[in-house]
Amino acid sequence: MDQYYVLLLSLASFGYIFLGVSFNSNSSFIASLPIKHTLLALTVLSLAGALLPSWFAESGMQFGFSTAITWMFWLASILIWVEVFFAPEPLSARYIFFPASLGALLPIFFPPPMLSSDLSYLFRCHILVAMLAYSSFALAVAHGSIMIVHEASLRKLKHKRISSSMPSLLEMDASLVRVLSVSFVLISATLLSGGAINNEIGRNFLVFDHKTLFAVAAWFVVLSLLTGRIYFGWRGRFAARWTIVGFVFLVLAYIGTNFVFEFLIN
Repeated sequence: MDQYYVLLLSLASFGYIFLGVSFNSNSSFIASLPIKHTLLALTVLSLAGALLPSWFAESGMQFGFSTAITWMFWLASILIWVEVFFAPEPLSARYIFFPASLGALLPIFFPPPMLSSDLSYLFRCHILVAMLAYSSFALAVAHGSIMIVHEASLRKLKHKRISSSMPSLLEMDASLVRVLSVSFVLISATLLSGGAINNEIGRNFLVFDHKTLFAVAAWFVVLSLLTGRIYFGWRGRFAARWTIVGFVFLVLAYIGTNFVFEFLIN
């Protein structure tokens, strides 16, 4: 295994540990915004430097469960970095960085398999964007689930003290919309790149198989939520629950295709 690859992943792991400390610290210096921005930049760039060359290498694409987890935390770091500009203490930042420190090391201890070098760059971009779309939607579901629990706790007086330490529902709703907007862009890019690959191999641009239909259903749910928020004021538990529905469609698109063919059809 390349030493440069191991060094960058280890550096990202340490960056995640320090980020976890920074977002949970009461120290004005450790928890300051310049420290957070520096650590986020260091971590994001280290992971990108480790993962991108092996993804687009001429010898083949390294892809497996370990790299998928690492990419997921990489995207989460970018989304949290964006959130820091709107709210200095994003709720998810308190919990995600310590697990992410382990996720950054997974490709070292569980090396991903090397896929064929014949895979086109367009196909590699499609897989990467699709994986990031799935990850961003998973983060949106986490935001939505926290919103549902938080709103329910506000209705019960005995949980008022617990809820008071959390962001307001308006802040959480705005954060959910930002994550959903990223998810919408990534799902759109996934559908377009998938169509381009179909065209590249001589098929129709849109092939209406189960994977495409479920992906389009997830895309339509996110589009409806974003437009419904503008014109109908959809937010809170309603938006959070439909976010979960959209994620179920996306899970069926990428994971449940074989289940549909083997059980629902046959």
